[in-house]
Amino acid sequence: MFNLLKPHGEKLAALLNNEKLPHPDKPRVEKAIECYNKWLETLKDITGDMKVVPEMVSHLTAYKRYIDV
Repeated sequence: MFNLLKPHGEKLAALLNNEKLPHPDKPRVEKAIECYNKWLETLKDITGDMKVVPEMVSHLTAYKRYIDV
């Protein structure tokens, strides 16, 4: 389909590799990366014309709610 920019993924990876990240937070960051990658795969699997926009927004909203909470 197309290559997606991944600035949020890069930030999550940098956070995971940060030596100052408290050890108890590491599993949460790993889970966030897992959700991020799943979200990207979901976007890549969506095909069609402009009708796909609501579906893409729905997946973005679900991911955003996971990250924000």
